[in-house]
Amino acid sequence: MKTFSIGDAALEPFRLAFGRPLSTFVWGLVLLAPLALMGGATVEMFRTMIAHASDPEGLHEALMAQSLGVQLWAQLAQLLQVVFAAVVSAAMIRAVFAGRGRDRALFLRIGMTELYVLIVLIAVAVGLFVAAVLVGLLLVGLGALMWGLPEGVKIPAYVLMGAAYVVGLLLLWGRLALIAPATVRSKTLAFEPGWKAGRGQTLRLFLMLLLSWIIGVVVSLIVWGVLIGVAVAAGAALGVGDAPSFDAWLEGAMANPALLWGGGGVLLLIVCWMQGLSQLMMVAPYARALQNPTPEA
Repeated sequence: MKTFSIGDAALEPFRLAFGRPLSTFVWGLVLLAPLALMGGATVEMFRTMIAHASDPEGLHEALMAQSLGVQLWAQLAQLLQVVFAAVVSAAMIRAVFAGRGRDRALFLRIGMTELYVLIVLIAVAVGLFVAAVLVGLLLVGLGALMWGLPEGVKIPAYVLMGAAYVVGLLLLWGRLALIAPATVRSKTLAFEPGWKAGRGQTLRLFLMLLLSWIIGVVVSLIVWGVLIGVAVAAGAALGVGDAPSFDAWLEGAMANPALLWGGGGVLLLIVCWMQGLSQLMMVAPYARALQNPTPEA
């Protein structure tokens, strides 16, 4: 892989998020969709609690009867989150490769490429988990052997070991994260090509990751700061600065819920867009680092 621009790769998620706001919103919506399953199960549990509020024994039996269903919905939601993450990740990689090109389906597909990306995501997650556990156990053993050393030596050594542990995992993640873009490029499983693509670029990938995170924190603080400022200003304009006034306003709003629906819609747009940006930060820099000139997969 040719040397890539750390700055360009780190800024790629934000170029897409602000340059393709609709795509980013839809990607985030798809990622959050499985949570609706858990939301429905939670609503049903609240309804059961309200219906049996005066009957503790009946409430216990009803909740026990619902517990299995809630667990099944939760497992299904977790499974769908992984599947949808693969679908959205493939779409984001295509969008990076497409540059300024457009796609009517927002680069979303359902096919073998998405299956390959799903396999890659699961394999990378398992590999990172195994590596983290094995290295963690090794460091715990080393720490136990160093327990008798003086505090002035032991504490700095523990700090260095912890820092090396975190940095090492991030370096490994940087190399493994190139496998998904390589898979979308080749339309087949690309474990070896993806790993080899990062040869000689490990440090640059690490620096790109750090820069992307720093920019992401700044952007998130700005977005949420603006939202909080708007909410405070709106509260002051509506005269809901304390609990009683807020309750009175909410009671009036419930009688005419158009404002609540509008506010909820705006909040949904923002949350989905932020979720899409979060996923872009995990995917887009590595797709850009791969510098793939191939047309969309």
